[in-house]
Amino acid sequence: MTTHSQSSSRHKRQAAALRTLAAEPTDPKDAGLPKYRRLMYLLQRMVDQGHWKPGDEILGERELARLMDVSLGTVQKALGLMADNGALVREHGRGTFVTGGRTPQEDIWYYRFAAEDETELLPIYARVLSLSVISERGPWSGFLQGADEFVRIRRLMSVNHEFDLFSEVYLDAGKFGRIAQIPPDVLHGAAIYRMLDKEFGMPTRRVAQQLRFRALPDEVVEELGLRKGTDGIELTILSYDMNNRPLMYQRAFIPPNDRVMQVSDMSLTVTRGRSGGALTGIEIEAPDTPTG
Repeated sequence: MTTHSQSSSRHKRQAAALRTLAAEPTDPKDAGLPKYRRLMYLLQRMVDQGHWKPGDEILGERELARLMDVSLGTVQKALGLMADNGALVREHGRGTFVTGGRTPQEDIWYYRFAAEDETELLPIYARVLSLSVISERGPWSGFLQGADEFVRIRRLMSVNHEFDLFSEVYLDAGKFGRIAQIPPDVLHGAAIYRMLDKEFGMPTRRVAQQLRFRALPDEVVEELGLRKGTDGIELTILSYDMNNRPLMYQRAFIPPNDRVMQVSDMSLTVTRGRSGGALTGIEIEAPDTPTG
């Protein structure tokens, strides 16, 4: 049990770390951002640098407002955005806690968006929107042949808090139905392929990826807050087990953005449309277990 003195000491350390980070020079490109967004980036650095760890209760809203010399509304807006991105969870009557929604760098196999220098990957924050078992048929049923029902995990994935992408994961419910019993908040930031390996003994041997340029579905643009008819990329990811059998079907809808998406370490096959030889998609395959 955490005593009052331990809690007070921890809060003092958090406040000191926050003051230190706030005193550092501001990135020039952030200077014109609204106060709540600058505060959100500062608070996210507290998580990224380990001052706030998964499960930790962070400082209260009024304390943050006092320390940062901003309004309570600014703090609430910043915390609300972080909660929406899955980085925090706000529990009425208890406080605000770090969820651990950030996917570790070594677990980012597919959504590999590069930072400015293109030597590091941007962080990904995944939030589960829904977790269900469905019998609906679709391209996933053609891949996961023999399955009558499917576990479907829908997630919103924030790329460095700059833009969101919409992701769906499909699994054979006959093999992995137990996943549907897991509380969704436990899956925030989780690498599903690692769960299949650790919990079910089903590691991924190889993946094939397909990129298709298209108008994003209405459901997706609504979820992402985009204009109807917005073009983007549909990324389909086909995962195979150690016996080269279909394991997991994923697809993600990626909106327009200025970031470079890394697809290195994999071989590319370019496909062209029948009319005029226009480029319509790219297939990417990793012959062995991905390393990125």
